Amino acid sequence: MNKKLFLLFAGLTVSGFAAAQNPSFTIPRVETASTGYKLDGKLNDKVWAKAAVIPEFTSIKFKDKSIAKGPIKNKTSVKLFYDVDALYLGFTCYEPALNKMVMGLPAGQTV
Repeated sequence: MNKKLFLLFAGLTVSGFAAAQNPSFTIPRVETASTGYKLDGKLNDKVWAKAAVIPEFTSIKFKDKSIAKGPIKNKTSVKLFYDVDALYLGFTCYEPALNKMVMGLPAGQTV
């Protein structure tokens, strides 16, 4: 699990920093126990207002040891904060054709 979290965070770091005009920011520590925060997938709780934001991403492609950057098709932003127990990541992914997306797992696959 730690390896997966590291790889996710490393990917976010590379992607987010590539697009950011100011690649230096601090992920704030936020007290969640006293606020009554519930992990519900909604980013409108007051704790998310204190989160660091990576407002947009860019595509990075490694070709022959060189880096090609470009805009991504659909905007994505990430909010980050941590408390004594965990690192919290809140994604907002904009998808113009959401009604065409198919959700679920293929037959025979489980999580």
